[in-house]
Parts: sequence; structure tokens; C-alpha cells
Amino acid sequence: PAIEAILNTKLSCEIEEPRLKKDENIEENSSRLLDLLTLVSSAILSSARECPLPIRQFFHFVRTLVTKKWPNAETAKYTSVNGFLFLRFFAPALTDPVGFGLSKEFPTDRQERTLSLLAKVLQKIANLQEFFEDKPHLQNLNPYLRSQRPVVQKFVDEISDDTDLLISGNSRTENLEIFVEEDCACIVRYLGSIKRTLRKRQTDSKPVISKILEV
Repeated sequence: PAIEAILNTKLSCEIEEPRLKKDENIEENSSRLLDLLTLVSSAILSSARECPLPIRQFFHFVRTLVTKKWPNAETAKYTSVNGFLFLRFFAPALTDPVGFGLSKEFPTDRQERTLSLLAKVLQKIANLQEFFEDKPHLQNLNPYLRSQRPVVQKFVDEISDDTDLLISGNSRTENLEIFVEEDCACIVRYLGSIKRTLRKRQTDSKPVISKILEV
């Protein structure tokens, strides 16, 4: 539904002044972008219980290792999980909905720009960061980014919690390395199988795909 709403949006969400057309209003575009951002982030951050068990096991394993290595880095246990999940799944799915099976119709140039902006902001939300002077056109979104920090942390807590990974009262942490090896192998095989497709779709406007190809 979130992707459909974006692709059904014919109006511009452009908020970078040099890119604005004469008949566009930056305040209206910004409000429209925030509405779509709220829709997308809410859909993602409310889906923790739908995360498959093997992936949750993988995230629990990652979080456990990061916490042991950097016990005083409070945000590391969140960004380590989100760095994987958002950069390699959610952001690419946003910028290429057809390639990820979320839409049968290719987005227009305007819709591609909206998807690209949403992916950029979503990555900031995942990293618990804000926009600074180098992105002045996105700084007005910072209040929303700050409001989402506890929501993001709760989301990561849920998808990496070991509560549902218990068997007969014993944690399965000792077995997670096996799951991680198998899951990573599946991910590598999948990325390898679609690498040619990704290269065809790679453009300067889709830097996320370039990052995937470097993995």
C-alpha cells in the first residue's frame, strides 16, 4: 500500500530549490514528502513481528557481537542492524520497486525522484541521524527524524530480541553462527543471481544500487 500510494502520487515532492519548476511550491512539496515519508516509515517500523525467524536470529547475532565489542556505544547495536536491513533491503526496494516485485509499472522520472528522496531520508532515520548544512533542503525534516528515534530503537529491539529464539528455556545463541553462515550464503547467491539486472538498472540517480554491487 505504501509503494502504491507513492506511485499514485502525480504531484511533485521536490524540495531542492534548483530542481523546482516555476509552478511548484516548496512548502507544499515538503508537506507532501513528509506525508509519504510517514506512510513508508510507519509501514516498515510496525512490521517487526512479520520479520522471518532466521533473519531475526541473524540480527540477534549481529547485535550480540556488536554489543560485546563496543559495550559503551549505545547506538551501535541499533545502527549495525539497520545498516544491513535498510541499506540492503528497504532502500533498494524503494528506489527499484519493479526489480523487487513491488510494482509492475516503472515509476516516472518525478516518481523516481520522490522514491530517491524517501530512501535518502529513510537511511537517516535508520542511522539515528539528522541532516546538516550540506543538505539544507532536507533540514526541515529533522524534527520528524528526531521523533522517530525511539520508534526505530523499539523496532530493532523487536527484530533482534531473543525472546522468541528460546527453546525449552535455553537460548539458541550458541547455534546462531550456523544460521548466519547459511543465511549469508543464501543472500550472496541471491545478489549474485540479480547482479546483471542491477547493473542494467544502475544509474547516477540510484547510488544505493551501486553500493549493493560493491558488496
